[in-house]
Amino acid sequence: MNNAYKSDKNVTEANVEQMDAIKIIPQTRRQQIIERLKEAAFIVVLTQKASVLYLKKRMGLNNMQAEKMMNRLESAGIVGPKRDTGIESRDILVSTIDELDRIFEKISETK
Repeated sequence: MNNAYKSDKNVTEANVEQMDAIKIIPQTRRQQIIERLKEAAFIVVLTQKASVLYLKKRMGLNNMQAEKMMNRLESAGIVGPKRDTGIESRDILVSTIDELDRIFEKISETK
C-alpha cells in the first residue's frame, strides 16, 4: 500500500489503486488539451481567421468550448485579446508554422 494513504484506516488496497490511477488523468487530459490547442492554432494561422464562430464551425465545438479554446490561444500568445469594438475576430500574433512550433515546444517543456 502507498505510504501516502497508510494513515487513513478506511483506505483499502483497491482504493489506493484507484487514487493512483486518478493521478494519471490530469497529465493525459493536459495532453489532449494541448493537441486540440495545436489543431486550433494551426487552423488560425493557416486560414488567418481567429474568431470563436470560426473555431466552432471548423472544430465542431460548442460556444463555450470555442470560447475557452480562443482564450487558451490568447494565453499562449497566438491571438490577441477580445476587441471592445464588438468585432468578433481577434488579431493573429503568430504568422508562421515555425513560430507555432516554438510556442508548443515551450508549452510541452512546462509540466
